[in-house]
Amino acid sequence: MPNKPTAGEVFRYPFLWKREELSGETEGRKKRPVCIAVTVAKQDGETVVFILPITTQPPQPARHAIEAQQARACIYGHFREYNMNELSVDRTA
Repeated sequence: MPNKPTAGEVFRYPFLWKREELSGETEGRKKRPVCIAVTVAKQDGETVVFILPITTQPPQPARHAIEAQQARACIYGHFREYNMNELSVDRTA
């Protein structure tokens, strides 16, 4: 990640879906658009980053998602959704 990550930043990242992690995979299959939801600066200088995937797929039943605002979510000419119960955590120094 470049410099200090900030909430709201959108970039491409090899997001690891929970189903992939449960099957033993350790890294996402492809880079996809993601959004930083929250960053937490720890006392030791490490930054913990909570990342949400951005996808065109509608949420499955019993899954939560919010539709991204038109101005920020128009990527490649498609409206996207933030899939809220797939959250990835990354750490930076």
